[in-house]
Amino acid sequence: MAEGHPPSRKWYVPAFVLVAGAAIVGGLATFMSINSVSFTSVELPGSSTFEVATPGMWVVCIESIDDQPLENPGLEIQFSTAGEPPIPLKSMSGRLTYSIGGVHGVGIGSAVLGHPGTWTITGRLPDGQEKSGGLYRYAFGPNPLEGVLWPILIGGGIAVILVSLGVATWGLVFWMRFKAMRVATAMEG
Repeated sequence: MAEGHPPSRKWYVPAFVLVAGAAIVGGLATFMSINSVSFTSVELPGSSTFEVATPGMWVVCIESIDDQPLENPGLEIQFSTAGEPPIPLKSMSGRLTYSIGGVHGVGIGSAVLGHPGTWTITGRLPDGQEKSGGLYRYAFGPNPLEGVLWPILIGGGIAVILVSLGVATWGLVFWMRFKAMRVATAMEG
């Protein structure tokens, strides 16, 4: 480009498209990560059968609708499938909490379900302990952190690259137009 000739203002359009693309990719990544969380509600003590499509770590949370304490009332929770010994719930290393609408939940443990198929979650009171207070509300499903992490990392990375390119394009065009305007002003004066 010759000295004193500014780039066309049309270069602002690709800069805008890159920034808008970053916003779209970031929004899609967020939407995909939120939709990856798939919990099933269950009332325990008792049991419930469910299908596992993808093996891995499954998380169990206790839920509350009316701000009751979110602590496991001593239920022994385990997962089982035909032909294998039951898998007891293990304490979680981190703290998982969530609020969706009026429902609040706290993660109480996890278990690794090693293969697809039909599984059963069972919650029972320890031997000798009597049932009081009725049923408790729980939610369980694949580890939500794994499902949330990858769309955010990949989509967020792409969005950062796109917004960086868009801002850099806009800044470069602005700087070159400003420089050309100064040269033109100096030549006139």
